[in-house]
Amino acid sequence: MNTLIKTTTVSLIALSLGAVALPIATLPVHAKTKAATVLPGIHILNKKTAYHIKGGYIYANTQLIKKTHKSLKYRKTNFYASQAVQIKKPNGKTATYYHIQNKRGNVKGWIWKGHLKKANAKSSSQYVTGHIYTS
Repeated sequence: MNTLIKTTTVSLIALSLGAVALPIATLPVHAKTKAATVLPGIHILNKKTAYHIKGGYIYANTQLIKKTHKSLKYRKTNFYASQAVQIKKPNGKTATYYHIQNKRGNVKGWIWKGHLKKANAKSSSQYVTGHIYTS
């Protein structure tokens, strides 16, 4: 009889602790992304310079909240930068972002300039009757 009371008491305590702890463990956490701010001064760039992307994301606007493209899909695509802006990120650091777009204009957005490198311009001596000669 004494063991029956002890086991019943222990089981009730265990069930009550489990019922109390369960709702606390399942509370959802909502995180909100802070927007970046554009510092004054927009620079117009030479649209004839072609760039290739090395990594990162292409964002829809200068607030850097919505990612529109994974840039690694477009490693061999030529992009042309039209504008450059200084952006202050939520962490307090400033960075230069370029507004880029491909020749067709269907892939465009803002990307950090560190993720871009100038594309190699092929000289006219490499092209002879449709063949490419490498040296």
